[in-house]
Amino acid sequence: MTHPPNEAFVDRRGSSPESNKGRRASDKRPQRRASDKKPFPLHLLTAMMLGTILFVLFVGAEKYHDYTTDLEQAQQAILDNPLKKSLIASDDGRTMSVLMAARHGDPQWFEKHRQFDNRQQKDLNHLRSMIGDTNLTGVGEQLQALYESSVKLDKEALAMIAAGKAGQAQELLEKQDYLNIKQQYSSQLSALDLVLVRKAEAAHQQKLVVSGIYLLVWVCFIVSLVLLWVKLYQSIKLWYVMRCEAEARAEYAQQQYNLLLNRQNALLNHIHDMAWIKDTDGRYIAVNEPFTKVLQRSPADLIGKTDFDIFPAFLAKKYQEEDRQVLESGDALMTETELYLPDKSTIQIFVTKTPFSDDSNQIVGTVGIGSSVNSLNEASP
Repeated sequence: MTHPPNEAFVDRRGSSPESNKGRRASDKRPQRRASDKKPFPLHLLTAMMLGTILFVLFVGAEKYHDYTTDLEQAQQAILDNPLKKSLIASDDGRTMSVLMAARHGDPQWFEKHRQFDNRQQKDLNHLRSMIGDTNLTGVGEQLQALYESSVKLDKEALAMIAAGKAGQAQELLEKQDYLNIKQQYSSQLSALDLVLVRKAEAAHQQKLVVSGIYLLVWVCFIVSLVLLWVKLYQSIKLWYVMRCEAEARAEYAQQQYNLLLNRQNALLNHIHDMAWIKDTDGRYIAVNEPFTKVLQRSPADLIGKTDFDIFPAFLAKKYQEEDRQVLESGDALMTETELYLPDKSTIQIFVTKTPFSDDSNQIVGTVGIGSSVNSLNEASP
């Protein structure tokens, strides 16, 4: 675990031992959770789902209303078809003209009969071209056959009238066969209406099925989006909670590290011998005043530096090997070594190096205390 030091024991949040003096340090782990921050809008997800359901219901109701309206309009248009009215009017006019000719023997009704006959024939041709469907072709053929049978009897009656046999012509027109043909003709027109209405219903039902399929596709698409949003929301929420927990752990670790560093620094300042603290990378993170005086450097010149930045390479290598041995074994090391001074001279020092651990017993560096061998000899009795 490496913590980059800053000048004069300044930690990452800018606090220094001086600024921490008089402040009570708490060892209690911070209880910050994801709920301490602004939560994700779960109500927004619920609103989106309800909005989706309402949207689907609205679109479905609108489509069904359009379907029923179009169907009613199509049915009414069939019932109000002017072609049917024209067929009925021309057939009634043709029948009336031949009956009037038989009763009064007036030749002018012959011309009226011909006009109504031409009109009816034209309407039947128009009807057959409009039907254009095998399901309705039979109805058109039956109408044509009934029309031809009726016209045949009309022509026989007109021939009798021309021959002065108006009574016989009237009897022919009053026979049951002629009346049956007229009744069947009207029935076929009504049947044509029913078939056309059913055809319109089938066409609109097909349109309704197609609209339902489109609506179902839209529903599946929207539901997929909602499910995707739910999955995305869950993933983001999980990431959010994990990030908050990681931040809380990092903040707690930093607080504990700063607390431990401040304690160690306070201890260093009460040691009369040379003392220092290094991190696991061998960088100086704290030094006391005797050590800076011996090296004739300020704390800012030492903090963040390694032994290679301060001492000769061969000596720095030896120091770091000793540090690595302490870090790997977790045991203290006592040794006698040389210390190069700024004036190129050397002194012999007795060094004690111990591991530096945090509250979780994780080794985060080494603590070194060095005493001059000469001083120790002088202090010996």
